[in-house]
Amino acid sequence: ACPEGKYQSHPNTTVCNDCPPGHFCQERTINPYECGSKALFCPAKSSKPTPADDGYYTINGISQDENEARREAQLKCEIGYACVAGSRIPCNGDGEYSDQRGLTACKTAPAGHKPNAHHTGVEECPPETFSLGSSNICTKCNPNKQSIQTHSNAGASYCAPCDKFKEYNETTSKCECKATFIVDGDSCTCPTGQTLDFDKCTPCEDGWYKDHNGT
Repeated sequence: ACPEGKYQSHPNTTVCNDCPPGHFCQERTINPYECGSKALFCPAKSSKPTPADDGYYTINGISQDENEARREAQLKCEIGYACVAGSRIPCNGDGEYSDQRGLTACKTAPAGHKPNAHHTGVEECPPETFSLGSSNICTKCNPNKQSIQTHSNAGASYCAPCDKFKEYNETTSKCECKATFIVDGDSCTCPTGQTLDFDKCTPCEDGWYKDHNGT
């Protein structure tokens, strides 16, 4: 009788052969057993199937046998994939990516980002776009050119209108003070000698003066 990991190819022989890859052989085996499934692998001389480790997938090895029941080895999951129960799954779903080896689940792009072209990492949404996350695309601000224009910086999770007394400058891609206003820190105000008239600064009326910046 042959020990574990070997098999007797014929009942009338005393020769014990090594159990072939993709199979396992218990004691007194005559015909090697198939390893079973993608979740298991059996190197040569196996006495029982070995479960695939988390973050690994099984392969058929040197034999190039494509039968999923005869997996011979396991490999660590590559970047761009997730591996579970011996299967390798591409991270190419909406918003999915994989930036490290051995993942058991795909990652999801966070808000303000999208997966790169190969789904091996993420990149910031460019200015004038936004993303709530879990998406392959960044959405443009003002897709229909509505009356209230909204804008965003790189990596934004939402678009917002310019602050009071500011308007968007498409050349500089920034919100800047409207004509007649001057910059005052992070805000806009009327210069000396001018006062606020609805949404613009106008010179003081005759007989009036203003000796400071402000609205």
